[in-house]
Amino acid sequence: MERCVRTETMLCELYLQLIKQTTDHPDPNSRVNLRHWALLSLACSVMLPPHRPLRRYLIAHLKRCASDFVTEEGKFARFAEKVSLKNSNAGAIRQPNLTLPLCHLKLVVHL
Repeated sequence: MERCVRTETMLCELYLQLIKQTTDHPDPNSRVNLRHWALLSLACSVMLPPHRPLRRYLIAHLKRCASDFVTEEGKFARFAEKVSLKNSNAGAIRQPNLTLPLCHLKLVVHL
């Protein structure tokens, strides 16, 4: 994650891969899928994609998935959407928020 926030290209690639991994997973409550969602939530809490079209695509993806109130995937999507909107208003698009990840990283590792 730390390496990805250093360059725009890597950060964009990280988001594209996480969006791909969290799209239409055959088992939404599987451990693997929840780890992908935890990592996407962590990324959204640290730094948003630098390019506006990718940010829009990310928010659209999160909104679509947040409408699922049955699975854990929906909970992660709602959280990621909430922190994304908060960070976009706080200017986290260009300035990474590296104070949050330690508590979230434990969530990613232990899922």
